[in-house]
Amino acid sequence: MSVNSKVSEDLINAYSKAIYKISFANTKCEFKVGQVSLCMADILIRNQATSATLLTAFNPLSVVHSMRQNVKRHKELLNLLVNLDVRFVDATGEDPAGIWSPELGFLIFNLGRDKSDSLALQFEQNAYVLIDESGMAELRLVL
Repeated sequence: MSVNSKVSEDLINAYSKAIYKISFANTKCEFKVGQVSLCMADILIRNQATSATLLTAFNPLSVVHSMRQNVKRHKELLNLLVNLDVRFVDATGEDPAGIWSPELGFLIFNLGRDKSDSLALQFEQNAYVLIDESGMAELRLVL
């Protein structure tokens, strides 16, 4: 997490409390930032990956947009990932308090920190979740 971030403490707390969900090959996995997820570690192993990035294109800069705008941005991210020829699966980030609507995104394998930072900035995201091979999920602030 970046110490000099321009992201408010309230938003950082919201990102940290979110529940991130992945469905992959008949496996459902839920995890939170700051925790080790054994099911995420297993998904990484099964995909021969040493890391994964969970990224959304929804609600740039955490400003709520219409579903239509968000779906358009989601499709743009999808097309970019296909063109990058990287492995990815669908993902969702959900607010356990229900204040924010669920956000669609992707879990992208072996993208790396630099490329993840770049994509997050390109899609105007304050942060993304980086998962290491042990299944530890870290909130990575880019703004």
